[in-house]
Amino acid sequence: MTNLLQPNGEDNHFQQIRMGIKACVGMIPLLGVAWLFGLLSPVHKAFAYIFTIRNSSQGFLIFTLHCMQNTQIRERFTRKMNIVFRSSIKNNYTRKSSQAQ
Repeated sequence: MTNLLQPNGEDNHFQQIRMGIKACVGMIPLLGVAWLFGLLSPVHKAFAYIFTIRNSSQGFLIFTLHCMQNTQIRERFTRKMNIVFRSSIKNNYTRKSSQAQ
């Protein structure tokens, strides 16, 4: 996360530190809460199930929190989806018109 910014002087170092802190603030609860349930799993069986569910969903949560909140990635994803769906709509339209004849 901290290497995403291009170097442009003194302000860049401050922005890199700020981005690192932001990443840590987002990741510590995401990873820490799951392991809190892992440590509590000997106490009750339900904690083991919660621990398993949290750990299995971490990949999706990391993708959501870090990739989908990035504006550049969202713009590229939207552009790609428009291309894919526009071509599929066009293909469906040409198939329907050729079947009607």
